[in-house]
Amino acid sequence: MKKTAILISAMLLLTLLLGCNKMFFSPTHMIQLEIEATDLTENEKDEAVQNIQNRLLSLGAKNVSVVSEKEELLTLSYRGHFASEVLEACFSTKGNLEFYEVCTSKELIMDYFKEKYPATDEENLTTDETLGNKDVLEFLKNINIEKTLFGGVIGYVSKENIANLKATSIFKTPIFISSIKRRVKFLLGKDENGVSGLYPVFLTSENEPHLDGSYMKNASYSQSQYSDDQYMIDLQMNEEGAVIWERLTEKVYQERGYIAIVIDDIVYSAPRVSAGAIKGGRTQISGGFTKAEAAILASVIQTRTIPKVKIVKIMEL
Repeated sequence: MKKTAILISAMLLLTLLLGCNKMFFSPTHMIQLEIEATDLTENEKDEAVQNIQNRLLSLGAKNVSVVSEKEELLTLSYRGHFASEVLEACFSTKGNLEFYEVCTSKELIMDYFKEKYPATDEENLTTDETLGNKDVLEFLKNINIEKTLFGGVIGYVSKENIANLKATSIFKTPIFISSIKRRVKFLLGKDENGVSGLYPVFLTSENEPHLDGSYMKNASYSQSQYSDDQYMIDLQMNEEGAVIWERLTEKVYQERGYIAIVIDDIVYSAPRVSAGAIKGGRTQISGGFTKAEAAILASVIQTRTIPKVKIVKIMEL
């Protein structure tokens, strides 16, 4: 009788332990990715694999390890569970972070267009292609130009016109404004109900952004103090980045301008610098993010860029 009771107790304990495992320990998953870039060196591929592992870790996965690398297929195992759309967003985002000074003079941009296409008239744009540069016409035809350059936006582009706009040479190649001897390129903002803002931003003398993700030391996310439903991305720059950021914010503050914060060529926000130079290399990106969006973007910024990858399959073991 005692042996039977002990056996039953042991079985109950084992059942409880197994139940606890299911409750408190995340199941092991396996994800297989295809690295679509075929021109990577061995060092670049090793770095990409490490960054891919780090992305899973930064999302909250545990025990991330490489199961196999076969040609362009990479298979990883990890403990945790993430919705497929979260993983898709995580690995479809390169995470290329850049900061630009916004060109706040609409007159400079419009004067450039009028020089190339004399028929430019924001109130009554003619469609006569014989009157000037066809590329300028194609560019302007896809934009609803604002009367004033507010918030760094020169105009708005509907979802239906984005592909046409991106196909123009002016969108693909920065323009040179001779009167100030500076280059300007155009970037689209986040889609807001089928419409995106168009931002003209300055390049440095080396045709680069003023600051990029290589200067980031840490990225995390936090809840907005203004809304329970919105989250922000908190950035900490390294020492060199902090110096550049201080100089940039001081300049933009003096000129009452804006700084475009860009991830993968999309402007997520373009805040005005309202209190002078920002010291210490700390800043926040506010873009009306949900918790999931902020977590994913903080993750990809923290773990640097990865080559283009495609999820082949996700399995629970």
